[in-house]
Amino acid sequence: MGKKRIFLGIRPNKKNLEQLIEMQKTLQTYGLFYRHKRDCRWTREHNLHLTMHFIGSAEQSQIDSLQRRLPDIRMHVRHEQTLDHIRMLPGTTWARVGALGGQVANVQLLAVWNHLALLLQNLNIEVEKRPFYPHMTLLRFRKPVRFEKTELEMLTLQCLQFSVESVCLYESILGREGSRYEIIEDFPLALLG
Repeated sequence: MGKKRIFLGIRPNKKNLEQLIEMQKTLQTYGLFYRHKRDCRWTREHNLHLTMHFIGSAEQSQIDSLQRRLPDIRMHVRHEQTLDHIRMLPGTTWARVGALGGQVANVQLLAVWNHLALLLQNLNIEVEKRPFYPHMTLLRFRKPVRFEKTELEMLTLQCLQFSVESVCLYESILGREGSRYEIIEDFPLALLG
């Protein structure tokens, strides 16, 4: 069996998914996105997620090892992460991605991220060097687009209390319409109390 492109992420629950879809619809009417509508590719509903760790190409043996170790994530409790602003990535000067993000990761989410990073390192899987920034990609631009910082500051969106209920091992499958993310396995976090 060949290699698979994989990552660890958190899928939105039903309520959050509905909120995200409404948020995308609202953003499509904003002038700064509307004027680039030909260059926008909005994230499809089934692909919405919060990435914890992008792993990339992995052998089946690595995936099997991950699946054996990921149930340990149950030591962490379910919680919420505030996602309260739109951020252009990699930066506002020239952006390729529009994301809904949080100013900082809360303590619980950061603990989950660190747990996963240590698990990956113990399995000799490389962990990205850049700092963790909790976000959900809402759209991608086909080519880099320039935005003024003041345009982003004028955006007013309702704050999303994103429910962190489980960690999913995803496979990224490339196709003619772009990537499709399929959940290989879902690993629930512990319930409070």
